[in-house]
Amino acid sequence: LPHDQKLLITGYLDLSLINLSNYDVLYTFFHKSFKGGYLGKDYGSIPPYSKANIDIVQREELEYVPNGMVQLLFTKDVMPYIWFPVTASFHIKPVKFIKEDNYKSYSFLQHKAFVYLLTAIKGLKPVGNLEELQKFEEDTPILTTSKVAESESFITPHKVGRGEAIVDLHIEAIAEDYKTLSPDQMLNIQLAYFTRCMEAAILDKYYKVTFIHGVGNGVLKNALREKLKEYSNVYFQPAPFARFGMGAIEVMIMHPKE
Repeated sequence: LPHDQKLLITGYLDLSLINLSNYDVLYTFFHKSFKGGYLGKDYGSIPPYSKANIDIVQREELEYVPNGMVQLLFTKDVMPYIWFPVTASFHIKPVKFIKEDNYKSYSFLQHKAFVYLLTAIKGLKPVGNLEELQKFEEDTPILTTSKVAESESFITPHKVGRGEAIVDLHIEAIAEDYKTLSPDQMLNIQLAYFTRCMEAAILDKYYKVTFIHGVGNGVLKNALREKLKEYSNVYFQPAPFARFGMGAIEVMIMHPKE
């Protein structure tokens, strides 16, 4: 991610790992050494829907930065499966960093950046039993090939018209393993999903987003109202009863004239 968003091909860049899942991710980041082998650059953990800053990179260092490996382990307190660790390799030609067209806008970053997709939840492999895990330890780890991430906005799948979206926040609509989650975990995931949709909608100049929260006990509805008070450029009201009953909130987004 370039520090200077106006001059994308000059100055410093942030090198980061981004976790867009509802898992905690343990990682180890390696650069490939010119002398052979790999050099450990960083290790740590990334909370759900967060990023870890690995390094601040100078343009002269781009000869070695785009070549390496990342080892990833997806985990949480309650899991539907135990996932095998993932080893993701990446190799990016340095010339890609000096072409402005390669820097795309991503709603989860709120800036233009050059993003590579290392792996996806749907690509993880579950451990079936102890024997399978022991066999894995004897064999080569799962290796995935990186690719340039698509720049589709987070709000796009929910788009129903020009500048308008409908987002279903029922937990079964946004989390595959919702049956294993506690009420607090469900609420945190729903609010994180709501925030990402709001940020993307504002960035992409949507004028209306309807969030379906359901009726239930009102916890999610009240939490959404409190979150919406943090935005100075929106107003909200109950969504049309004839279409959504009492289970949705309609958010109108005001954009300053350019």
